[in-house]
Amino acid sequence: MELPSFQPTLLERIFIKLFHLINLFVPWHKLPGFIGASNLDFLRIELRANNLHDGYASGSQQGNTIGEPMKDHRFLNARNSDGKFNSLELPLMACSGMRFGRNFPRKYTQKPTEEELWTCRVEAVIGIADFWYQSNEVYDIPIPPGDAWPNGYMPLPRTKPDETLDPSDIKCPGYKNTNTAWWDGSQIYGSSETVTQSLRTTNPDGKLMITKGGREAFLPRDSDGNPKTGFNNNWWIGMEMLHTLFVLEHNSIDMLRKAYPDWAGDEIFDKARLINSALMAKIHTVEWTPAILAHPALQIGMAANWWGIAGEALNKIVGRISKSSDAISGIPGSGVDHFGVPYSLTEEFVSVYRMHSLIPDDIAFFNATNGKHQSTIAFEDVAFNKVQKPLNSSLSFADTFYSFSINYSGAITNFNYPNFLRHLTTPDGQVRDMGTVDILRDRERGEPVPTAPAYASTKNLRGADGW
Repeated sequence: MELPSFQPTLLERIFIKLFHLINLFVPWHKLPGFIGASNLDFLRIELRANNLHDGYASGSQQGNTIGEPMKDHRFLNARNSDGKFNSLELPLMACSGMRFGRNFPRKYTQKPTEEELWTCRVEAVIGIADFWYQSNEVYDIPIPPGDAWPNGYMPLPRTKPDETLDPSDIKCPGYKNTNTAWWDGSQIYGSSETVTQSLRTTNPDGKLMITKGGREAFLPRDSDGNPKTGFNNNWWIGMEMLHTLFVLEHNSIDMLRKAYPDWAGDEIFDKARLINSALMAKIHTVEWTPAILAHPALQIGMAANWWGIAGEALNKIVGRISKSSDAISGIPGSGVDHFGVPYSLTEEFVSVYRMHSLIPDDIAFFNATNGKHQSTIAFEDVAFNKVQKPLNSSLSFADTFYSFSINYSGAITNFNYPNFLRHLTTPDGQVRDMGTVDILRDRERGEPVPTAPAYASTKNLRGADGW
């Protein structure tokens, strides 16, 4: 499935060419807000035609109604935690265990050789690559002499490629996503029905488990002190706050059982999950993203994603004025269009969405009642199994949310990588430089480097002079 089947209409192609001409003189981000947003919209249409690619050579891997029959018709109206059956025609699409998609044709995403993996530029291989020891499972990255890094090298596990399903997978392997790719709250609810069931209370009330710890309601913990939630590999106090908040929100939403006393526990849970997931999607679309990318064109575009160009006020008064057009009335409630390629998240999206520079090295905490500064704590002291310590002493969740609302995140810019992540010790005892990990993963998974002509030709961008 090298080429997407989506093609812009004649009118869309005309506007794409028009904005190409305009952008020769004025880039989109310097155009007036609405015109800039329109520029981005037609750029998105062009990218849909050129830069959406399945991670599989054949669409048959997405499943069908015969090979993946729906055994529980509850999931016609509810989320299946593993992501199945969001499409009845392609029941495995974007579920857990499926491959990441790509934003480049797969022929440009070949697995690098060992020499290419350690290359700083396309043209030259660094000499040290010859001396790097690689096993089948682990990269042992050497550290320069005199560096204080433990043991003199950094072991990093290789990414395990998916099994070979097509001859093209040998040169261009795919990689599985252990989570679902849907906007389904799986970080909280889990990416399998087994995990989801383990997070629910034993009572038929549709609630998620929560426990009282000290002065606050916390997520329950396992015997090692790890939070019981859908995904906890990246745990720090920010995750503790958000996971707890949306678990409490779920349990508040599920009070709709008072309005529908005849509903069973599963029905209450399913409806609360749908509402909670939609709430998270809305916050991300109309609040978080415009705050992070505070540009008029982005703000107009993100609002249009949710409300359409008809706008929020009209939407709230009369609802959708177009049954199918997401441009007019927004994406929620519109039809489904995957633009010729099975839906997934892409490897390239993962790369640009890491945003580690947002994480501060220290967090200042303030009293929510009087605004007074309470303490400033290093990030490593509010990560992994240390996240509850501030909350068990002088701080409340109200204090932490207030503090986060008035603190600044790190700037999304070069040379602003958090010191904490440059020497990260995880609960399993491994020590990593996450900057090294980020670069290695991009190269390992065959992401085209910006110097390559393919990068410029498929992205309508000028290639970088160096990498």
